[in-house]
Amino acid sequence: MLSIWRRHGPGCKHASRTARRCSCPIWIEGETSDGRKVKRQSLKTRIWAEAERKKAQLEARAAGIAPPVTEATASYLADLERRGLSPSVQGKFKRLLGRLLEAFPTRLDAITAEDLRIFAAGWTYAASTSRAELERLRQFFRYCQDNEWIARNPASAVKPPRERSKPKEPFTPEEMTKILAAADPQARAFVLVMRYSGLRVGDVARLPKDRIDRTGLLTLRTEKTGTVVSVPLPPFVLQALERCPHASEQFYFWSADSKPESVRNSWVDRLSRLFKRAKVANAHSHRLRHTFAAELLLKGVPPPDVAILLGHSSVRTTEKHYSAWIRARQQRLEEHVRSTWDAYNPGTKDLDRSANDDSKGVRLVLEVGVEPTWRVNSAGF
Repeated sequence: MLSIWRRHGPGCKHASRTARRCSCPIWIEGETSDGRKVKRQSLKTRIWAEAERKKAQLEARAAGIAPPVTEATASYLADLERRGLSPSVQGKFKRLLGRLLEAFPTRLDAITAEDLRIFAAGWTYAASTSRAELERLRQFFRYCQDNEWIARNPASAVKPPRERSKPKEPFTPEEMTKILAAADPQARAFVLVMRYSGLRVGDVARLPKDRIDRTGLLTLRTEKTGTVVSVPLPPFVLQALERCPHASEQFYFWSADSKPESVRNSWVDRLSRLFKRAKVANAHSHRLRHTFAAELLLKGVPPPDVAILLGHSSVRTTEKHYSAWIRARQQRLEEHVRSTWDAYNPGTKDLDRSANDDSKGVRLVLEVGVEPTWRVNSAGF
């Protein structure tokens, strides 16, 4: 039988090992119903109800009984917080698992793959969003499987919808001109930072002033992937930042009085209104990031370098989202090559071409209907 008790510290006034009002840590020791010994260890909680819940989980696991969905989801969300995931990522899991709990308020092992197929069929998201939600479900059930609450991961048998990805659309120079003309000084600075840094709207919304050094180099650890991005900002962007009203002493656009997620959503709404005033169709804040990436690729910057500047954890992400702009660069190069071709008369059967004169040694002979061949002059070169 498992037993839990308070492990009182030297200065604690309580003597009872089961004191409810004490704040000393709670430990566990004993033997489960299947004969497995649990060594004396801390339950890493000071709340008695939480300790009782963890004790019940250990006993249920020993008896082969899966915990209720409500306990499994609570445990997983607590683990996400312990791992230090960003609030936005935790929020996505919380909303998804909340809907899962509403659909299946039963034991965890009662959920089947067919149940999850029906659950996913009710989603009205785009294919890319549905794939992301399904991957979150898989992560949750993998966590439950690792804890030995279930034998198999039912979400692994659910196939994701087919995704027909569309090429990302950057803003044109004309659209950028309209947006900047319709923006107030603070919004103008915000748009310019997004456009010339490639940062996401949440990272710019909480951009600290000390993240930009005297040379104009912006260095920031992105919230979504946790990667460090360093990118220089043009002088006119730095001037716009200096001239716009600052929200606080520490941040450019955040007063630090609200939650990080709140200021992000506030700026998303504010930019949406700006795009409407500018009369730019199909505009959203992430297109500023697309503009940054597309311009780099069109200038010939290799995709691995663009991936680093965007903070992508893998170059495959960059190639997946911006492959059209890599192809556009290649097409532009091909057109440059074609423009160097000399026209010739297709009616001529045998046409000799030389780069300068025969003394160069090699001549390209073109014959209609015959593959081009190279001839070497009498000098042998």
